[in-house]
Amino acid sequence: MEEVNKGKQLNLNDFSFHVPDDQVAHFPAKKRDSSKLLFYKGKSEIKNFDFKSLPDILPQGTLLIFNNTKVFPCRLQAQKDTGAQLEVFLLSLPNEKNPNCQAIVKPIKRIKTGTKLYFQEGVIAEVGDFNNNGSIPTVSLKFFSPPGVSDFHCWIDRFGQTPLPPYIKRQTDDSKNAEIDKKRYQTVYARCEGSTAAPTAGLHFTKDLLEELERSGIKSSCVTLHVGLGTFAPVRNNDIKTHKMHKEFYFIPSETFEAIKENIRSKNPIVAVGTTSLRAVESLFYHDCKSFENLSSYVDAWNETDLFIYPKTKNDFFSPRVLDGLITNFHQPQSTLYMLISALLGFDEAKRVYDYAVKNKFRFFSYGDSSLLWFKKKEMDDLKS
Repeated sequence: MEEVNKGKQLNLNDFSFHVPDDQVAHFPAKKRDSSKLLFYKGKSEIKNFDFKSLPDILPQGTLLIFNNTKVFPCRLQAQKDTGAQLEVFLLSLPNEKNPNCQAIVKPIKRIKTGTKLYFQEGVIAEVGDFNNNGSIPTVSLKFFSPPGVSDFHCWIDRFGQTPLPPYIKRQTDDSKNAEIDKKRYQTVYARCEGSTAAPTAGLHFTKDLLEELERSGIKSSCVTLHVGLGTFAPVRNNDIKTHKMHKEFYFIPSETFEAIKENIRSKNPIVAVGTTSLRAVESLFYHDCKSFENLSSYVDAWNETDLFIYPKTKNDFFSPRVLDGLITNFHQPQSTLYMLISALLGFDEAKRVYDYAVKNKFRFFSYGDSSLLWFKKKEMDDLKS
């Protein structure tokens, strides 16, 4: 990564770095918790651990916040009445009350408003409006199910494919791999279906590890953020401040809100498991960071977020209002996720952490290794109960 001036506006090229091909994880580790864990706590402390050591590393009283969203098999194959083959990537689940959903269709040049797409068992979708506002164009689809398809969710489970990221490449795409991905590209605590990508920081946790964390005095709570284009859409413009984040839906239950309040008052650490958990919690506290009472109307309700966290200059930081740390995988160059890490740690420190990960043979991206990153948050002493 080239040296940049402290006060210079950062652009997309500043977030480039090289990951050796043999460090891109194309398959999950044999066991979820057998992955490596990079521990970072300031400029003087970077260490290597096994992920299963997490109960010994986290301070007692730490609150872990998980994203319990569940991935649905949103990649489908379709064809036009001409026989032309298309790939349809659903961004939300249609249902009986709302048969419309947004989707990415490839190749998009082959369709127009009114085009009918034909799927297995007589399911048909009609193309509606086009949306070209974001970095990836999408279309609206309206699904029509024949009488024989009474449960659309079951139909998608049968014919949809696990939405693995495009950088996961394999020599064979057989049924054995598909069965492995169906299980492993999903957290063990996934509950609320609606994601088009896994919250990958959570893929390392097992049920046994969660129980051991609880015995070690580590608390846990859940939020839901359905992962979509806001998380994984690429940044197209070199001027990153012009990047428009797609909106994603998140839900914070009252139990989690109360747990956050308790840890803020007791000054015990709060750690997000994944960037999506971080964005959900920080989005909630963006509404009003002075009063818990004023935030209560946003709790136990679905909200939208397009929060884009990035450093504007080399010495620019983002200080979270709530969180002290983050468990997260190693992200792609030039992604909004790596920009988020650069904002939390500082531009130079994020580069140093990723250089360390490359030199120490950490595995990168969705099926790769993990990190526990500590950072400085804003003081919340004036937050009123």
